[in-house]
Amino acid sequence: MVRVDPTAIRQVLANLIENAVRYTSSGTVTVRTSAAEGGGFTIAVSDTGIGIPPIICLESSSDSIVPIRRDHGLKANGARLAIVRHLVEAHGGRVAAQSTPGAGTTVVISFPRSDPLALDRPMHFLQG
Repeated sequence: MVRVDPTAIRQVLANLIENAVRYTSSGTVTVRTSAAEGGGFTIAVSDTGIGIPPIICLESSSDSIVPIRRDHGLKANGARLAIVRHLVEAHGGRVAAQSTPGAGTTVVISFPRSDPLALDRPMHFLQG
């Protein structure tokens, strides 16, 4: 089981799916869930869109947001991805991204198993 704040997880999924749809003019957006090792839970959002430039890094320790302009004319600053990282890490989880410019992106969020006896406030549980 994984302990989550349902409002925060909705925000995480909304941000990831909105980004995927926004930057995929043709092709697909896929959301997959699976049980992770040790009783955790993993959610992957993949698209066949334009990809994430290397300048926006989900896995750095920096919360800086760098404005960029993409070839297709849309502006992006990485704010949604920074929010995703912050909310997932607040749950003890991790965020990883794999992207190829022009071919798409997969963002994977992983949550560790929660110990219900060690929790100080009620939240919802997801079972993988």
